[in-house]
Amino acid sequence: MKIVITGREKFGPSGCRGGLSLEDFRSWSGLLQVEELTSLDSFYNPSVEGIGEKSFEGGDFFGGLAKALSEFIEQEFAVGQPFNLLATVEEPKEEIKDKGPEEFEFLGYDVVNQQLGHSVLVHLGWLIAEAGTNVNAYGLLPDLATATQAVNDFKDHFPGMETAEGVIVGIWRSVRSADSHVDVGDADAVLATK
Repeated sequence: MKIVITGREKFGPSGCRGGLSLEDFRSWSGLLQVEELTSLDSFYNPSVEGIGEKSFEGGDFFGGLAKALSEFIEQEFAVGQPFNLLATVEEPKEEIKDKGPEEFEFLGYDVVNQQLGHSVLVHLGWLIAEAGTNVNAYGLLPDLATATQAVNDFKDHFPGMETAEGVIVGIWRSVRSADSHVDVGDADAVLATK
C-alpha cells in the first residue's frame, strides 16, 4: 500500500480557480451537493508551495504514517496560509475509512489520473451526477465499493479514453488544517497558530 502525505490548497465557497468559483464548478459538473472540493486535482486543489510531499510503501501502515506526519505537522503553520494537510492511500484493497490516523478525519475516495494530474471525478463529475452516484460534500465517493463501481463505469462509458482512467485514492485530512476553513484565494486569510 502506497501512502502519501501532501499539502493541498483549499477550494471552497470563497475560492476561485482560473476565474471559476465553486458555484461555477457545481453548475458545470452537476455535483450540487459539493460544499468544499477536496480532491487531488492539480487545478482545483494544487499542491501548496513550501510543503513537501512524502511517499512511502507501508508495511507498518500506521507506524510509518505517524512518523511521516510528525515531519509535516509543523510545516502546516510555516506556510502562512490555510491549506489541507492530507494523508492518502493509493489503491486500497479493502475498506479503509474507519482505519485512519489520529487527528485526521476520513473525507472519502477520489479517482486520480496520476499521469495527467487530475481527478477523474472532477473532470467527469457530470457522468457521476447523471448516473445518480452520490459524491459527498467534499466531491469524493463515500466508500470503496462506490469508488470501484465508478472506476468500472468510467471504463464502460469511455473505453480507451486516457482522461477517464484513474486509480482509487483514500483521503484523510488533518483536523487541525480543517479548523482553518478559509480558502487560499482569500487575500485576508491568515492562519492562526494554535
